[in-house]
Amino acid sequence: MDINNFEILDLGPAPEGYYDEWGASYRSSMTCSVIGEGKDAAQAFQDALDQLAMEGYGTKLLNESGMEMGFYSMAASTPAQQIESHVDPDEEEEADDDAEIVYHVGIRYEGFDEVTPDMI
Repeated sequence: MDINNFEILDLGPAPEGYYDEWGASYRSSMTCSVIGEGKDAAQAFQDALDQLAMEGYGTKLLNESGMEMGFYSMAASTPAQQIESHVDPDEEEEADDDAEIVYHVGIRYEGFDEVTPDMI
């Protein structure tokens, strides 16, 4: 199965597990999602691709888009700890000062492999 309809989101550095609740888009065509985590943007992107590959999806177009977005550039190898975080911890939740800061890349995609009647 190839993924033809997708969006890649550079979510940036945040505590590990911060985006566990992150999911599919408000757009009805984006029914599934994965979050990649890594010590830098390149590893986070590769983690997301690996998750999709393990689910049986082809990632050729995603690889090409990742190249265009710079996930294979030298800048993508900057450790997450050296980048200012894009998120502020919730005031209501207890901050876990020991949580490791990792880079996050999200991919939302159309997650069906059959043609549905409304697509005909």
